[in-house]
Amino acid sequence: MQLFQRCLVARFSQAIPKFKPKEQPYVKDIQMPKRPKLDPKDPYEKYELVKPREYEFRLALDERHSKNTYPGSTYVAVHKGGITYHLFDASRFPYGKMCSRIAYYLSGKHKPTFRNNEPGKVTDKFIIVNGCNMYLTGKKINYKVLTYHTGYVGNLRQIKFRDLILQKPEQLVAWTVAKMLPKTIYRMEKLDHIHLFRGRFHTFDDVLPQFLPHHTDFEYRGSIYKDMTEGDDRTLVYSSKPVSAEKIQQDLGDIKQQIMDPSEFDNDLIFTPFVERPQKIKLNMTQHDYDKLIRRRKRLMQRHRKYMPIPYRNRLEKADFTKSYVVTSEKQLNRLGLQKIKPLDDDPELEDETTKF
Repeated sequence: MQLFQRCLVARFSQAIPKFKPKEQPYVKDIQMPKRPKLDPKDPYEKYELVKPREYEFRLALDERHSKNTYPGSTYVAVHKGGITYHLFDASRFPYGKMCSRIAYYLSGKHKPTFRNNEPGKVTDKFIIVNGCNMYLTGKKINYKVLTYHTGYVGNLRQIKFRDLILQKPEQLVAWTVAKMLPKTIYRMEKLDHIHLFRGRFHTFDDVLPQFLPHHTDFEYRGSIYKDMTEGDDRTLVYSSKPVSAEKIQQDLGDIKQQIMDPSEFDNDLIFTPFVERPQKIKLNMTQHDYDKLIRRRKRLMQRHRKYMPIPYRNRLEKADFTKSYVVTSEKQLNRLGLQKIKPLDDDPELEDETTKF
């Protein structure tokens, strides 16, 4: 375990520049105050926001559930040139589920060409946008802590997820996905297929669409996809929301899409790999563990007198004719229901011929 942590530290502990909002000509400039005022009714009051980058992070948290901010999907996969490009929106996709999906696709077991003797052969690429605005449910962003050791005596370090997301989101994603992969020599090679972008845009414009915000200038978007309509070999593989021929999502651009007709099963189908299952009532885990403990305790104390089976006493209303009873009184006869049964006479003694003279 310590060797694995040292490898991660040696690989990802390089000096990463602090996050600064890059110049984005397609997005309107946001005027950030020097010291934002905190609202006492604000649920994010504990952040103690002072820096502009944290203020932008707070704004993203407030707007992550609004429909007008990002009109697109949370996950899209496009296949081009024998390579599948997976695009994740970290601000909308839950952090743990996103990392588990990446680890599953990195293993390559979802492909029919998977071989056990070639575990390091990975052709998929994973692009993550909004890395500095990851979606963490509950209070994990304030209370969850990453603990690691540098390898030197007395150097046990602890970093909160809130600080690590703003400073080194690449290291956080690599650390989480690496723990979900098999502990082999190919693990570090597979992590090279993950590309994380701290902002909203990525550099794979020739393959993947952009998760554009609501106030984006769509003239630029039209100029990007104008040259891709002819001779484009891209095919949409997965989408986080099923699309139809009438309502095509705004963020998919001019990518070719083939919608399946129920009467025709020869066409391809655009479906979602993450099915939202309805919530079901399950057995309470605490009660399940309690019952399991009781059963185990009963097996251990089976020899104890408390758990010994108590033998039944002679409380039957009627006698069992397969057994024999010693009757000593008429009351016992009445209790057993043997009043009408006559007692058997003794067998007459047979005369022994050998004793005759």
